[in-house]
Amino acid sequence: HEGSGVERLEGEPTRLEQVAIYEEAAGRSSADLYWYELFAAYRFAVTVVVVTNNWADSGGLPPDHLMWRENPATDLIGRIRSGESV
Repeated sequence: HEGSGVERLEGEPTRLEQVAIYEEAAGRSSADLYWYELFAAYRFAVTVVVVTNNWADSGGLPPDHLMWRENPATDLIGRIRSGESV
């Protein structure tokens, strides 16, 4: 949400609230989420690459497109790695 410039829907918890809900349900601290968030962003990026490659193969994108590299998923990886709030 915040990372993409879109406001959250009313009643949707913030990142910190989501972590607190998880910790309460799990009965333990979530500790450092860096690697988990980075891995989730990586999986998202892999999905984008597969979809855009399929789209290009079917003629929906030009063969020299850069969407596989320049998209919200890869931007998210960069923000997580730089320590920026996601």
